[in-house]
Amino acid sequence: MIQIRIPRTLLLLALSLLYSNCHEGEQQDCVITEKHANEGIKVLVCPLDVQKELYEVQTYYPTGELKVAFSTRDSEIIGKALEYFKTGEIKKSTEYLNGLKHGDSFTYDEEGELVNYNYFYEGNVLYAKSKKDINGRSKLLETYIPLLEKSEVTNFSIGDTLSLKVGLPIPDSLLKGRDIYFGFGVKPLKLADSVIIDAKKEVYIEGDTSIQCSIKLGQSGVQLLYGYIIDRSDMHVFEPFEDTILVSLPR
Repeated sequence: MIQIRIPRTLLLLALSLLYSNCHEGEQQDCVITEKHANEGIKVLVCPLDVQKELYEVQTYYPTGELKVAFSTRDSEIIGKALEYFKTGEIKKSTEYLNGLKHGDSFTYDEEGELVNYNYFYEGNVLYAKSKKDINGRSKLLETYIPLLEKSEVTNFSIGDTLSLKVGLPIPDSLLKGRDIYFGFGVKPLKLADSVIIDAKKEVYIEGDTSIQCSIKLGQSGVQLLYGYIIDRSDMHVFEPFEDTILVSLPR
C-alpha cells in the first residue's frame, strides 16, 4: 500500500508559498517541504496549475531515488498515485478521486510481476485478487466485498423489520460471468456457529444497482445477522460477515 504520510501542515505551507509566488509574478518553482537527515530531498511539491490549486507531490528515498509521486487538488489526492522501488520499477499504482481510492490498484514485485489487484469504490475495496504461495505452489485468490449499508440500531423488537442496502459497483469484466447473489438472514446466536450458507433470503447483484433488502424479526434474544456474496454457478462463498443484534419482546 502506498503510505502517504506527508504532514498536512507542511503540504499546506508549500501550497501557500507556491500560490503566493505566482501572484507576485515570480517563477513557479518546486518547493522542498521536508528533507532527510542527510539533507537529501524527502518531499518536493511542484505546481501544475496554481489557479486550479493543482500540484504534484514527490517523495524520495534517503539515497535520492524517487519513491512516490501523485497529484493533489484542494489538498486531496487525485488521479494516479505511483510508488516505486529504488530501481525505478513501479511497486504500486493506485487511482484516486477526491482524496479516496477509486478504481484500479495494482501491486507488483521487483521483477514486475503483478502480485495483487484491488478495485476500489469511494475508498472501499470491492474486489481483491492476489497470488499466494501455498505449500510451495502459487495460487490465485480472489474475493468480492459488497458495499453494505445497515442500520446503526442494534436493539429491535419482535415484529420489527431490519433493512439492508447492498451493492457491488464494479466493472462487468470483474464479475467474469459469475451468477452473483447476496445471501443474508437472522438466526439465534450459538457458540457453534461458523460460516453460514443457508441464507433466509437471497438477492441478485446487478452491478451498479443497489438493492434494498429487508427481513422481519420473529425471535427474541441475541440474534446473529449474517450475509455473504455467493456465486450460484459453483456455490462458492466470498467474504462472509456476521453481526449481532438484540431482539426484545414487544412492550
